[in-house]
Amino acid sequence: MIPAKIISIIERFPKTVKNLSYLEFGLRRWIFIHWLLASAAFSQAQEPEQRFENRTALVICVADYEGAGFHSLPGIDIDKTVMTEALQKTGFEVTTMFNPGLAEARAAVDDFIDKLNDRGGAGFFYFSGHGVVAAKHNHLLFGKERLSEGFSNLWEEAISAQVVLRRMEQSPAQTRIVLLDCCRHRVTEFSGSDLDNPLVEGSFIGYATSGESVPAHVKGSRYTESFARHMLKPGISLEDIQLLVNQDLSSRNDHYWSLPMFRDRLPTSNTWSFNMGESKPMIIRPGQIREFGGIQFAWCPGDSALLPPTEIKDGVEVPGKFPHHSIQNGFWISQTEITRWQWKSLMGSLPESL
Repeated sequence: MIPAKIISIIERFPKTVKNLSYLEFGLRRWIFIHWLLASAAFSQAQEPEQRFENRTALVICVADYEGAGFHSLPGIDIDKTVMTEALQKTGFEVTTMFNPGLAEARAAVDDFIDKLNDRGGAGFFYFSGHGVVAAKHNHLLFGKERLSEGFSNLWEEAISAQVVLRRMEQSPAQTRIVLLDCCRHRVTEFSGSDLDNPLVEGSFIGYATSGESVPAHVKGSRYTESFARHMLKPGISLEDIQLLVNQDLSSRNDHYWSLPMFRDRLPTSNTWSFNMGESKPMIIRPGQIREFGGIQFAWCPGDSALLPPTEIKDGVEVPGKFPHHSIQNGFWISQTEITRWQWKSLMGSLPESL
């Protein structure tokens, strides 16, 4: 369809020419019309419209904890702005809450899940504030009410990030992302690890910290800033974003920070990204060394191998049971044995056998 502005120019065109033959006038008009149409097409090609599936996000940031008796987090207003703007730029319909009470936050989560049930597509839940781990759940804390002594009533006084994710997984949304920029202190002796919870295919959960470490929020979270910045890069997958975030933060060696981590169950053929531009996959060479949290890791690519066709059993050579082995996905492996300190900083506590 010819734009109205071009039609208006064409209608005025005969008034601008004098003393032209009918044939010459018609030829010039034909050339002029096609020049205008080509210019319009070129202009549209220069700024292609970006189309996304339905995308819904809930951003909850809590900085004021005076009512709960915790120290406040003054930099979280920066996190709120950074994450909200990045999500809006990547096609999300965003609801942002700053310093809500528990009841307000629960109502916002209910509304968020209702939208996912109606719209499907992709869902993104982000929390920045205080948090603790109990009974394998990340409990997100709010600042207007004091908690029971010893965190004995967290199910009534906090919101479980795992419960939010389970509700997202029960919706029609095919991509479900939870990002937690909060502490992960275990508050009961037998809390269990929040990393033990199974995920449904299409889910991703990212943590700003590992183990018992505390994220820094004084001037805004470096984790949130880094994640939001890499979200805007064309064609970068969720796993690659987390890898880039780890690279950004691995140089920080003060006691307020440790290596971020994530868990996901995304299909191996997954091509979803925040910015659906031209894909620019990261190229990692076999054996390439990178440092995360002060530990040197080497990259092991996915591959398959033929194992020896026989094996020794009770001193006798017998046919091997598994002559072919395949590892579909590559992985990072530490170059050296892990120390007890490194294990504890990542997992929060040592195994009982140690």
